[in-house]
Amino acid sequence: MKTESSVALSTLARPVHKTLTRTTAETLRQAIEVGSFPAGSQLPSEKELISRLGISRTTLREALRILEDERLIERRRGLGTYVSERPILKDLSANFSISEMILAAGMTPGVSCAEVRIERASSNVAAGLRITEGTQVVLIDRVRTANDRPVVWSLDFLPPTLLGPHGMERLRAGVQSIYEFLACEQVRIVHGVAELRPILATKEIAGKLEVKRCAPILCITQTDYSANNQPVLYSIEYHLPDTIIFQINRKGPHT
Repeated sequence: MKTESSVALSTLARPVHKTLTRTTAETLRQAIEVGSFPAGSQLPSEKELISRLGISRTTLREALRILEDERLIERRRGLGTYVSERPILKDLSANFSISEMILAAGMTPGVSCAEVRIERASSNVAAGLRITEGTQVVLIDRVRTANDRPVVWSLDFLPPTLLGPHGMERLRAGVQSIYEFLACEQVRIVHGVAELRPILATKEIAGKLEVKRCAPILCITQTDYSANNQPVLYSIEYHLPDTIIFQINRKGPHT
């Protein structure tokens, strides 16, 4: 009886050209890219790959090391080799929502827990929104998920004056994108300023993101501005660094 892995292996042929190790890596890479081995699936055993490709164990292991360095696969001790899940790419040079970021990675965005409440602005929130410390602000507190896995804990602060008569009701009913919500409230965001810093997960962060306490976390704080340079949104986001790749488009020194 043919297994799923043996069917996938039938599409592979002994690699030729270049060095055998490099071509073996390229052959396996192509099989992954065309979906013969989907994200999260287990690769066939070393014995199966060696037999099908007609290569030595040394060549195969070197090829797998290349793919592991490229983060296309991951080896799990005692379990085997698996195709890595597609990473979530966050382009820091573009301002778009976490939901869009997760969708672009081919995953399903969701919220595992959410709360909308009125709070008094802390010194940091007040500075970000250019308001007096202690002023009331709306807080949207959400744990964002990708394929049901917590990946970001986001805290979004808004001045209540930005909300229309039914704004709080709509927020409490649930929204995926704060940017889309603000657009419906006739608030247009034209740019944002973000700050990134690595931190260690506190007990609260660890509980929200289901990681161990003191696990490395990337904290992003951002203020978004309207056309008249008025701050309208202050956000604090705690990201799992092992699930998200951060990208920045940088200009050359002579542009």
